[in-house]
Amino acid sequence: PCPATKYCPLGTSVPVSCPAGHYCPEATETPFQFPCPGGFYLSSTDNFEQGQCQLCPVGTYCPQGAAAERQCDPRRTTARGASSSVHSMTSPARAPMRLLRSILRMSL
Repeated sequence: PCPATKYCPLGTSVPVSCPAGHYCPEATETPFQFPCPGGFYLSSTDNFEQGQCQLCPVGTYCPQGAAAERQCDPRRTTARGASSSVHSMTSPARAPMRLLRSILRMSL
């Protein structure tokens, strides 16, 4: 079988480096067979287990198979481990003034 940290395309015994954003346990056949789950990223290559995937930091998001975290829009923030910017929350500190005024009016 193909060694851990590599994948061997079907019909060949030549090991190829596992790509960033993915891990390759022993006997992996395709480069994208084992992606890091959403909310995690993996910037290095030749990884062999899911535990090597890194949790996406606050203010970023990581879709499934991410090789790097992606920055949210400056007016948004995310919780740690966000998998998409859709789940972003508007940061109160950066809310547009019009929205802030309407919130204040509603609370009076």
